[in-house]
Amino acid sequence: MINHLKKYAPKPLKRVIFHAWMLRKELPPFLKWTWRMRGDSLFKLVNIDAGLKMRPTTLSRTPEQRLEVAQRVIDAYRLASTHQKGKSSVYTVSNEWIPIFQKPLQPLLESLNRGDAVGVRDLMDNFFRCSISAGLIGLAIDMFATFFDKKKPSLYRRTQLLIDHVYRYRLLKKLLPDISPEKLHIEDIGNPYGLYVEGKFVRTGADYQYYYADQVNKLLNDKRDHTVVAELGGGIGGFAHFLLKARSSGLTYINLDLPEILCIASYQLLNLFPEKNIVLYGEIENINTQSLSGYDIALLPCFVVETLATDSVDVVFNSYSLAEMDAPTIENYAKQFSRICRHAILHVNHVRNSLVSANDFPFDAEKFLLVSKTRAEWNIGRDLQCDEYEFAYHRITETTNKLFAKDHISISP
Repeated sequence: MINHLKKYAPKPLKRVIFHAWMLRKELPPFLKWTWRMRGDSLFKLVNIDAGLKMRPTTLSRTPEQRLEVAQRVIDAYRLASTHQKGKSSVYTVSNEWIPIFQKPLQPLLESLNRGDAVGVRDLMDNFFRCSISAGLIGLAIDMFATFFDKKKPSLYRRTQLLIDHVYRYRLLKKLLPDISPEKLHIEDIGNPYGLYVEGKFVRTGADYQYYYADQVNKLLNDKRDHTVVAELGGGIGGFAHFLLKARSSGLTYINLDLPEILCIASYQLLNLFPEKNIVLYGEIENINTQSLSGYDIALLPCFVVETLATDSVDVVFNSYSLAEMDAPTIENYAKQFSRICRHAILHVNHVRNSLVSANDFPFDAEKFLLVSKTRAEWNIGRDLQCDEYEFAYHRITETTNKLFAKDHISISP
């Protein structure tokens, strides 16, 4: 009945139905955590209100230098988007990302297509507080309209954001007891918002980005002198930032993403790591794992995955995007990951709210063994029924079979 009304009701009624549905989803966690956090020293509106204040770029990168970065990003984007047209449809936007491309991302797409470096720079310098951040950071609402396009957001929304940030930080502290706000520091670029913890600003998203960078770093500890990590859908580059901070040398990080989204991570990482050897699409010929080995960071369109050599990547990582794709796209990436990976695949995705459950991702069962499946609790502060799980697959070897015999595999319900 609800779905019928959502489809056929007049627009004003559709809005009422949508907000009623959202409230039904939002209220249980709001009430639960407001009560449970009442004694938490971080659960104070002053910590989120201070975190919402403007934070212009504090990097030592001048506006002129950032303009050069924007032009470099545009050049790579134009070539990637041109070449993308001749590739399989599995390398184009699909499913849940289509509405984001159709509206919130439009200002960025228009600037990219015009070749407007000033426009791209200015959008990226205010990334966290404009529409182009939709789907990449923030609550599952219109953050721009709710928080940044008005003088002051409502008490309800500020409390909701506070709950989400405090919950995530406390979860990280539980998982990594030695964590401190200093370890979560990222220089201000993009006018970020976040939470103040012990007087220190913690950028939104830094919690889970740090955690998964730490998990991947642990997977690499006993590997070769030079290691390769490939991430599908690197988002805004937060995972990459923490991984590169943890491994200052001996690592090549490859971000494979849609050309439009890739621009965001490219702008962030090029400005955050001006000292790193970074390559964008079109800046070298014959892209393959060997040609990328001399670079710290490679920021490339997703279709480049086909040019990476078999067994050439130590760890493949993905968070929250595989399950947002359609079935043929998921099948393709599972096949490609199984081909290029020589050690471990770690991903975090939905098991229910998706076209294909993460339980059913078709990784090569003859090559990889699922060694752990654990509930990813990062979004429980906003959704008590969240269905996200972490999956860790290890390459099958004689050692793997001994270490991860069936009785020792960790699969949470």
